[in-house]
Amino acid sequence: MSAQGTESYMAPEVLMAYLNGEPYVDNNNPYKVDVYSLGVVFFKLLAKEMPFNKMDIIQRKADPAAVVKDKVKRCQFHNILISMLQIESVKRPEMKEVIQHIKSLQR
Repeated sequence: MSAQGTESYMAPEVLMAYLNGEPYVDNNNPYKVDVYSLGVVFFKLLAKEMPFNKMDIIQRKADPAAVVKDKVKRCQFHNILISMLQIESVKRPEMKEVIQHIKSLQR
């Protein structure tokens, strides 16, 4: 898979491959990159700004819990948003978990 799109929305693992001029390949969790990007979209909708800058991600200094707590008004979406923005893909939820959480908010 080649990296396409806006760097600010790229998952850290895709961004690093892109910056190194390498293709991004993950056969184990290919949709975790989409979970991250959707987390960025949700964050931007709630906070009206991007959660991290590129250097924070490259240097692995990005702290999703701190940035969400600091920039997003407390809501039922906090925990899932924090998990979606995890730098390590294995710590991100599956997309079906995100969907289940959103559906639970509708009740």
